[in-house]
Amino acid sequence: MLSEEIIKSLSLGHAGFGAISLLAGLIGLIARKGGFTHRISGRIYFYSMAITIFVAIFVALMPNHKSPFLIAVGIFSAYMLIVGFRAIRFSRKKKVLFIDKVVSYLMVAVGLTMILYPVIVLKKIHIVLAVFGAIGIMLAIGDLRSYANEQKLYANWKSMHLSRMIGSYIAATTAFVVVNNVGPWYVNWFAPGVAGTILIFYWTNRISKS
Repeated sequence: MLSEEIIKSLSLGHAGFGAISLLAGLIGLIARKGGFTHRISGRIYFYSMAITIFVAIFVALMPNHKSPFLIAVGIFSAYMLIVGFRAIRFSRKKKVLFIDKVVSYLMVAVGLTMILYPVIVLKKIHIVLAVFGAIGIMLAIGDLRSYANEQKLYANWKSMHLSRMIGSYIAATTAFVVVNNVGPWYVNWFAPGVAGTILIFYWTNRISKS
């Protein structure tokens, strides 16, 4: 078992990379899509968020630090982040989708585990795990359907990229405001999702008209 000093250091690193990812993600949202600033901030967001998610899940699995909420948000964010980042490859077409399909099938399996494990082992439903698990399953099934129609996939890669990256940003922001109790509970839980969904509709609508 890791010492509390190591876990504290990991938590500080998580907070630092989390702050970087939130700032880089915000810049990426504001910057002109496809421009230099957007591409650079997007890469910084991806790698800093990947580290943030990995550390969060690792610490949330440690004794005395277990947090089903952070594990659920971490898995959900990781899936959205990976799919959103890999969607850029579809702009060049003729890409092998094996890894993408495997990732989606894994999300379905993990989502089912998040829903069923508490029921089978603890004999009760864990609301947070169940909600994130169900959303993850629905998104993964939707992505698998997209992979089955490669022509449509290549035509709509921008929408997939933006919606999934913004989705990961929504999850990360929600985790930040909930853990830090920034405002009333209903604001912490719902405000990031509402704002992020509006952004997703805005950008996908602009892309469809371009």
